Amino acid sequence: MVETELMPTMGATVPVPGDRLGRTRTVLTHVLVLVTIVVFGLGSWWVSGRHLPLAGSVGTQSSGEAGRYPSDPLAVAEIGGAQENLERVRTVEDLHGVGMLTDEEEREYVRASTERVRLLVANFDQGKATILLARTPDAARAGEGAHALAELQRGYGFDVPVDAGAEVTAGVLPESADARPGGRAHYASGNALVRVGFRGDDSEATREKFIEVLTAQMEVLPPHAQ
Repeated sequence: MVETELMPTMGATVPVPGDRLGRTRTVLTHVLVLVTIVVFGLGSWWVSGRHLPLAGSVGTQSSGEAGRYPSDPLAVAEIGGAQENLERVRTVEDLHGVGMLTDEEEREYVRASTERVRLLVANFDQGKATILLARTPDAARAGEGAHALAELQRGYGFDVPVDAGAEVTAGVLPESADARPGGRAHYASGNALVRVGFRGDDSEATREKFIEVLTAQMEVLPPHAQ
């Protein structure tokens, strides 16, 4: 019996083991290239992208003091002393609760359409200093309020003048007064109505400390001509 040799059909491809190995190497090469590109891209994002601001943080303020709290137009001088905690006093109604104003004075603050107040009380060896600031809608009302309160001030006996400039009404009680020695001043600074006072036991020491506190406050909020 004669063996018949099978011949490959015309046009058919006979697989060769070496060809399969070459295709496998080509596929692996492509995979390695893609993995390298992905790894490089992730590395670049981690280095540069981690320092980019978050979308929600663009244009926002920091969470520090300046970011949380806006600046207060009612600036109080740094006068030292043992200061009392009066952060709760923010309105004329709060002042009424403190009891530092007469009914006549309180009416003038209401008439000036006071929007907000700030009160500082500091204790010294010489006595007690008070600085009361009131924000009004405009400079005209602040000026009118300062003038009206200055008239009341003189009526209450603070009529020994202290030279603090033409825009400031400042005076101390006469030594003959029955009340404790004291000084008081009123003036306007922009739309702020400013009151500075001091009470002590010694007339001369009270006058000197009153002038010192008033001068410090005038440097922070300069008086304006009305």
